[in-house]
This record gives sequence, C-alpha cells and structure tokens, in this order.
Amino acid sequence: MKNVLLSFCGAQDPTNKNGDDGPILSLLDIRSDFQHLILFHTPDYITQARNTSDAIKARYPQTNAHPVELTDLTDVTSHEQIFNSLRPKLANLCLIDLNTKYFISLSSGTPAMHACWLLLAASGEIQATLLHKPDEKVIRPGQPAIREINPYTRTFPLIRQPEVFIDESKHPIDDKVFWDKVKHVGIVGKSSKLIKALDMVRRTAASSANIMIRGESGSGKESIAKLIHHLSNRCDHELISKNCAAFPESLLESELFGYEKGAFTGADKTKIGLFQAADEGTLFLDEIGEMSLMLQKKVLRAIQEKEIQKVGSTRVEKINVRLICATHKNLEEMVQNSQFRHDLYYRINVLPIYWPSLNDRREDIPILAYHFLDHHTKTEGKTKTLSTEAIDFLVHHDWKDSNIRQLDNMVVRGVVMAQGDEIHPADFLESDEINGISMPIPEPYEGFDVTDFLSGMHKRIVERAMEKTKNNQAAAAKLLGISPQAVSDYLKGSSGMKDKGKKKGKKLVSVV
Repeated sequence: MKNVLLSFCGAQDPTNKNGDDGPILSLLDIRSDFQHLILFHTPDYITQARNTSDAIKARYPQTNAHPVELTDLTDVTSHEQIFNSLRPKLANLCLIDLNTKYFISLSSGTPAMHACWLLLAASGEIQATLLHKPDEKVIRPGQPAIREINPYTRTFPLIRQPEVFIDESKHPIDDKVFWDKVKHVGIVGKSSKLIKALDMVRRTAASSANIMIRGESGSGKESIAKLIHHLSNRCDHELISKNCAAFPESLLESELFGYEKGAFTGADKTKIGLFQAADEGTLFLDEIGEMSLMLQKKVLRAIQEKEIQKVGSTRVEKINVRLICATHKNLEEMVQNSQFRHDLYYRINVLPIYWPSLNDRREDIPILAYHFLDHHTKTEGKTKTLSTEAIDFLVHHDWKDSNIRQLDNMVVRGVVMAQGDEIHPADFLESDEINGISMPIPEPYEGFDVTDFLSGMHKRIVERAMEKTKNNQAAAAKLLGISPQAVSDYLKGSSGMKDKGKKKGKKLVSVV
C-alpha cells in the first residue's frame, strides 16, 4: 500500500519565527510513513514551499515532496477560490486505486483551507483520512499526538449522495475483484453517473439475460461489454465483438452466421460465424441500430430459438450465446418508424445500461486526461504534465460530436506538440475535430515564435471557412472578408495575405 499525504504549505513552514519545526515537519516527526507528500501553496508562498520540500528531503529521504502551486488562489480565506484552485490539481489524485491510500493534513494553512479539505473528503470527491495534530497543551496523557479522522462515519453529516461515494466498507460496490476488473478494462472516473452505470453492470453481469448498452459513439461501450463478460460466469469462454456499422449487409450476414463452401462466388471453404465462435461465451454487437430489417429477423431467430443456419446451408445448429448489444441511436423511435423490429427490440433490451458521455461526466475529464497522459508519456518517452489551462480547456470543450477516443487523441497531440514541460491549450489546436471554440492565448515558453503561431491560426481559420463553404474559395473569401487570392495563398502556406488579404478595409485578424 502506498501512502500519500496532502497538505497546504503555510506561513510557519518549514519553521516558525522561533526556529522550531512548523506544522508539516512536526507531523512528520511523529508519523513519517508517507512515500509522497504533495505541498499545495499560493504564488506568494513559493519560497516556503521550496524550503519545506528541501527540509523534508533532507530529513526524510524516503518521502518524495512535490510542491504544487495554486496559481489562481489569491484569497486564502475564500472557500470558493480554494475549491476552484484546488480541484483541477487534485484531478490526477482521484483515480479509483485500491493500492494507494490518501491522507490530508489539517495542521498547516488557514481555517478556510482546513474546512475545504474536510468538505472534499467527507463528500467523497477525494478518498482520504484526515490527520489533525492538536496543540501539545491540549493533549492528555494516553491520547495520540496525531488524531486520525474518518469523515465517512455517522458522526459527520451526510453531505453526499450515498450511491456516489466509493468506500470499501460502506459503498455497495465494495468488491476488490470488481474494481480490479474495472481498472483492467481501462475504465477510470468517479462521477455519479459513471458509478451508477458501473453499479448496474455489477448487478447484471452474472445474469444470463441480454444487455443493451446505450451511449454516444466513442464513449467506451466496448469496455463495458468486456467488463460484463469478465464478471459473468461465461468469462472462461470467448468474448467476440463486431461493429455492425463496419460491414455491408451481405458481408455482415456471413460474419455473424458463417457460410458453407460454395454458397457464393469466393466461398472456397466453410466458415464458422461469430454466433458459433461465441458459443458458451458472449457476443457483443456494437451499433446494432445499423442492421437491416432482413438481418434483424435472422438475429431474432438466433436469440429466440438458440439456433443458427449458415449461408448456403439447410442444417440448423444449436448455440448458447449471451448477447450484449450497443447503440447510440434512438431505437424506440426507430421501432415507431418501422426501422427496427419491435420483437427484436424487446429481446435485446432486457437489461438496459445507460453509459454516460463525456458531456455528462465532465468531472471525469481531468482523471481521464491524466490517465491517457501517463500512458502516452511512457509510450513517447517524454516527461510532460497538463497545465491548469489545458485541463480547463478540456473540461469546457463541447464533446457533443466526439468522446473518449477524441480526448485520448488530443492528449497524444499535446504530448507530441508541447515544446515545454507543460501542455497548454494551444498544443491541442491542430485537431480538425475542434470547431466553434475560442482559441486560448498560449503560455509563452523559451523558443516560442509568435509569428509562426499567428500564421498557423490564420491558416486554420481559412481552412475552417473552406470546410464551411464546401471548398469554395470565392465563398470562403467572402465569408472572411478577404480576397480569393489570399485564401489560395494561405492554403498553399504563403504569407501573401499581408499584401493581398485586404478587401474594403477589412483584414483577417488574429483570433488570440
């Protein structure tokens, strides 16, 4: 088990005006079983934080001290400012990780900071034990020098939704095996909608009934199907996955049911279909709403009669398959419009699970971003971190037409494109998926070239205008208030817009 201590750095750290140990060092003198110590500090306390970190490293080499600046925190008595500054920095500490135990020091910092720590812990936003070191004058004989406070007991008022809180001893999802499998399939987060969906998975996985996963494209529905299979009594058999939207109808039929040798031109041997390949196991059909009515009828028979018939065969073969389907479409509306069979709908929609999109679980975006960052920095062999501005950019981005896959891609881009140690919003801007957002001002770094940056932004605006006008240069030029020649020049990478971009006193202005 890895122990991590979180603390604010105060005016009396590392030592007070008398030269005695401050709150943090005093706590570590009594208890020093922490592998990591995160020191949160305001911009005014950067010197104290560095000195405290150095003192900890010198005295307790087994504890890695990491100063973290809360750049937006100017009023240490404002609960709102403290929450707004602290939450983005805590994002990468809030992963569901049964191998890490968090502790929070209530010794250093202002009373408002201590209150915020208590609320964050008691509400379940961060799972931690609070540590309080009372003044030595009030400690009675036999009492511990450091009091451990468990904010999840009945002593504390309920300031959270019970189903959101994750605690091994109190939350309904208290099975370590379950959380190990959640982690194994790559699901991370702590939002209430995510936890509710996972609780539904936990309760339905062992059933033999068919499951329908509803959610946006790219939201991770296949990961849920994997989790359900791993938790089911079919986990020792195959999980077969197929995206119905990726195949034309004739080919999809052959994929699902197989075919006999000579059934059609090119069928030079008998092929086993996916229903047979998944026998005794699980078959996951993604985007089932894309399936034709004719094929829906055959799938219905396979579910209802538990038998299939290969293309070109007259022989019926028995199967035993648990079916998991997924779609981002409104199947109820499709049934009303006779685009989806109502009998198949009722067969596959026995246990519906609604998987939230990123727009519905924005509090998970920082957690996911750090999860992807950890993976891609290792893959790329680079050391990068996400700036506060980058996290804000991702959290406030409209993910309506994109989802977890796109977030993963943006983090990859940031790792590759960032020229400094920190990833900033400007490092995400080359994506064609990012439309209709305001371009943030990049954080200048050593070697930053403002001319190149502005030129790239100009070209991107021209490209967006071309996309909007379906590659009509004249229409794009009219939209931007510049000449068609200037559009052509920028698309070719020329800087000719300086001379040719004027039209009726207008020019293409910077968007930063």
